[in-house]
Amino acid sequence: MKNTQTGFRLVEIAIMIAIVGILISVAAPLYQNRVVGDNDADVAPAVDTRGLSATNSGHSVF
Repeated sequence: MKNTQTGFRLVEIAIMIAIVGILISVAAPLYQNRVVGDNDADVAPAVDTRGLSATNSGHSVF
């Protein structure tokens, strides 16, 4: 008799879910830190530029 396997067994699926979960738990914080760092890098030059233009123009900002 031929024993042909079609599809995945429950144990194989559980192992794959565990592996993906571990990868996500490692990658998610790294990604969030990267996004926050990128946003800070975009904001800092804009704040510095506005501060310099206000002080160099001789006009009061307030």
